[in-house]
Amino acid sequence: MSTNPSASEDVKEVKQDGKVEKKDEEHKIEKEVKQYEQKRGSPGGFASPNIGKDPNELFELTGILGTGAYGTVHRAINRETGQVVALKVIQNALDEEDKKKELLREINILKLSEKTPYLPLYYGTFKSDRSVWIAMELCAAGSLRDLIVKVGPTEIEVAAILKQVCSGISFLHSEKIIHRDIKAANVLIATSGLIKLGDFGVSAKLEQTLDKKRTAIGSPYWMAPEVILEKPYTSAVDIWSLGIMAIEVAEKFPPYRKFKPISALFMIVSDEVDPPSFENPEKWTDTFKDWLKMCLVRDPDKRADTEALSNHPFITQVGSEEQNILLQYIKKCSEIKEDKESDKDHEKSVPSEKQDAKAAKKAKVKNELDAEFKVSTKKASDEAKSAKSHHTGHGHVKHLGTDSDISSDSGSGDTSTSKTGTLKKAKKKK
Repeated sequence: MSTNPSASEDVKEVKQDGKVEKKDEEHKIEKEVKQYEQKRGSPGGFASPNIGKDPNELFELTGILGTGAYGTVHRAINRETGQVVALKVIQNALDEEDKKKELLREINILKLSEKTPYLPLYYGTFKSDRSVWIAMELCAAGSLRDLIVKVGPTEIEVAAILKQVCSGISFLHSEKIIHRDIKAANVLIATSGLIKLGDFGVSAKLEQTLDKKRTAIGSPYWMAPEVILEKPYTSAVDIWSLGIMAIEVAEKFPPYRKFKPISALFMIVSDEVDPPSFENPEKWTDTFKDWLKMCLVRDPDKRADTEALSNHPFITQVGSEEQNILLQYIKKCSEIKEDKESDKDHEKSVPSEKQDAKAAKKAKVKNELDAEFKVSTKKASDEAKSAKSHHTGHGHVKHLGTDSDISSDSGSGDTSTSKTGTLKKAKKKK
């Protein structure tokens, strides 16, 4: 069993001078703030004189990298050392018990970066009033999601990506940690070609090897059937999400994206629907399809583990070239970005007759839409007045659950247990 501190540990009681001192999450965070410097002495580590400094004074925030349910990640520069870092700022982090637990869980996982290259290096934790700032390695190439929307990767590039993601997930599972939100937006890429798993706000720690969780959490389209049905689950849920992410990386979107989240959840758990697969299967080899099938088995006990997936021919074809392959892919994506920016600059500096005509057409359409909007607004107002005059005022309409009750936000996309409960009942009726 892992000797790492449990992220689910809520309250400890320790004896001190004959008295019982209650040590809650906030005290643990305070301790983390005092002991934050990178102990492995990496080039990106902060020097101990920074301890206790106000992060507002120490860091210059230069841009927002992403925003999610658990905080905002900024690009920042250490004013004293010039080191560029990713800085996650969690506002009012110390005001709610749940937030404190999530924060400690994430810090404890990031501290494991000393043991693996597949996590962003952890540089330390700072406090400003009731907010907490976590400094970590900046993965300057961005998220995997950022790259795949620019340029679709080739199959060998997909294999190189998935090889590293498998290694990262394998490490987490060896530490009895379930990520619970594996998707392209939560996979970060360093300019060295190394992939890092990120966003551990919803991760879970298993206390024992056979321990299971029940909480329905994650992003709907990537969610495993057993999670949706609120059955006890293990780290096998990450394998299902990995399979969905493989489709996302290959085809830019997860399966069932054309359906609303609640409909997608029903399809994921339904035995009458084939497990998710490629929208355009003819584009991919049988080897890739076979690897994918090993991930997307509805019975978690029959689902492959990271070892089996890593030893599959689809992954082993990469050899030891995964970083070089990723570097070439990153270069390809950056060249596309540069070309687009160059084209935009040229368009701005040299206005053409075509652009002028386009602008005139836009203005004409806008005027027509404005006029149409005024007419439709007046008509709607007249109809509303007419309906009001005939309204009897009897009865109420009960609001029924809708697809919008389940979030499909790419940052967290957590599902409500009431919705997954409904799915569970529907599944039993079959």
